[in-house]
Order: sequence, then C-alpha cells, then structure tokens
Amino acid sequence: MTIDPKYRRALVVIGTRPEAVKLAPVVHALRDQGWHAEILATGQHSARMILDALHPFGLEPDHDIPHWPVPDLGRIVADTAEHVRRRTAESRGWVIVQGDTASAFGGALGAWHVRDRGIRLAHVEAGLRTMRLDDPYPEEGYRQMISRIAHLHCAPTGFAAHALRAEGIPAHRIHVTGNTVVDAMRIAHRRPVEGIDSGCVLVTLHRRGLPDPSLWAILEAAAAVCAKNSRQLVIVRHPRWIASSRRPHKNGSCIIEPQRYDALQWILDRAGCVLTDSGGLQEECAARGLPCLVARATTERPEACDAGVVRIVGTDPARVAEHLDQLLGALDHPYPASAAFGTGHAAEHIARLLGEWEENTKIAGA
Repeated sequence: MTIDPKYRRALVVIGTRPEAVKLAPVVHALRDQGWHAEILATGQHSARMILDALHPFGLEPDHDIPHWPVPDLGRIVADTAEHVRRRTAESRGWVIVQGDTASAFGGALGAWHVRDRGIRLAHVEAGLRTMRLDDPYPEEGYRQMISRIAHLHCAPTGFAAHALRAEGIPAHRIHVTGNTVVDAMRIAHRRPVEGIDSGCVLVTLHRRGLPDPSLWAILEAAAAVCAKNSRQLVIVRHPRWIASSRRPHKNGSCIIEPQRYDALQWILDRAGCVLTDSGGLQEECAARGLPCLVARATTERPEACDAGVVRIVGTDPARVAEHLDQLLGALDHPYPASAAFGTGHAAEHIARLLGEWEENTKIAGA
C-alpha cells in the first residue's frame, strides 16, 4: 500500500541540546525515507545551543519559539503545547518527542489536544524509569506522563520496554529500537578543541536536584583529586550557572563553555574518564567503554551500570572524591564497550516503524 504523502508528515520537537543530538538522526532517517519532517525549537535552550548541536548533522530548526533568558518550565510546557497544537491542527501525521524534558512534555500535550484530528505521538527513548517522581525532578514525572498518551513507544532497551509493559502499555505499541545517541556518535564529525590533554577528566554537572553548595564542593573535590593524580580536569560550564553568583575555582582546571556536539565527541575521544549527572553521557560512555562516575543517587539507565562502565556515586563530595581517586588509579584497566544501547541504527528503525504504523492502520485512527 502506498501512503498518501500528506500523511507522511512529522513535527519533531526539540528543546534542549541533548534532544537536538538524539533527534537529529531521526530527522535524517525520516527524510531519507520520504517523510516531510520539520524541526520545532522550543527555546528551552538558547537558539545558539540548538544550532551548535544541530550543525554537525547539517540541520537547523524550521520553526522557533522565542527563548527566555531564564526559562520557566511551566511557560515552556504551555507555549510548546500551543505551538504544536496550532501547527498540527489542520494536518494529519506525527509529533515526535524525545526523553523527559519540559519541551517533550509540552509537545506531547499539544499532540494530545489534536489527537481527535488524526495526530499521533511517538516517544523516542521511552520507558526510562527510576520510579521516584522527585529523582530526577521534574524529568521522571514528565516521562511517565508522556507514556500515558503516546501512540508509539520507542524503547531504547529491553529493560525500558519491560517497564512500559509493567505499566499496562499495550505490547504492540512498544518497540525496542536502541538509543539514537549511538547513531549520533556514529555519524557526527569530530572538531578539535585546544588545550585539552589526553587522559583528562571531563566533568558536566547541571541537575536541578544538585544544590549549589554540593555542586561547588564536588567541583573543588574533583580538582584536588585530579591535581593529586596529575590529571587535567575539564569542566563544562552549564547555562544553569549563569544565575549563580559563584564560579568554580580554576585550581589548575580547564573551564570551557558548552561545546558543539562534534567538539564534545573529540574531547570524549581523548578523555580518561567522565564525572557527570547527565543521562546521555551515561549511554555514550557505556557505548565507548569510557569509565563514568554519576553524581546522582539513582539512574534510569541501569544497563550502563550492568555493563561495568558506569558507577553511581551520589552527591557527597567526599564520596565522589574517593571514587574518582580510585578510578584514576586504575585507568590502565580496559573497559569494554557495550551494545546495551544499540548498534547505531535506531533512527532508521524508528522511521520504519512510523511508516509501518501508517500502512497497518491504513490511515485509520489508532
């Protein structure tokens, strides 16, 4: 059966840099398979950050929502929902959201409000769970709520698919696709960054659940451990820090601005280990075999821990320092790369699933 091109439409909602990285391969796969796929940038992260994330993939937003200097999550959800509703109200097709951000939830909500007009919702990276609504907050709540209204759940792993089935999601709506971040790692170019030493320790910390005193204490403890072990500490300054009056002390560390994805890939190629509270970096480190300490109490990516590459160390500065010191003393031990998050073809799988859905339902409402 040939699908009418007017139904082969997708609005891809991107609010943050990680969403841009993980959805860029999906946009390419959809367009390669004949879809009219447009990108809506919600303004949750600045236009510059989104452009820097999309540029290595040769993409840019088709539509923008104005960015706010200090984004308010409630406003992001409301404005994104309204923009999605208006852009899809007169057409049939798909809205695609990724992960667990305010933008993803807003996009899902907008799609829900025009569901009766033939709009379907696909959730990329569905099924991640800690089962604690306050950890990480607000992301855990967002992703659970998106799961209640999505048509198609693209689970990155079997563990995530099991979590969805346990919540009563119909099995025929759940597909294990792999994680699109592995696709992004495979296709992105590398751009050198000056001043980065081989074997450095890369640090990215940004979660709202990490209070400022703990953030600065962890950075200072990591700097002391790196100095003791003669390792360069590379700290990526997060936009969240703009609102704070404090700044990390250099202490021999290299403090850099948020990097384009191609530059970050180059740094990761050279890094000896990573200290982060990011979700995506847990996946990337597992896929690379790059040891990673996670400054959080929980993770929704247990597969990375099972692979032996990622370790949850909490947010106590002394404990973080102890684990980092131990890790730096044993970096000559090789860590195996893991295929737990796929082999780099998740986006193609997702694009095929959307096409198969249309064929199987013959454009009827699901």
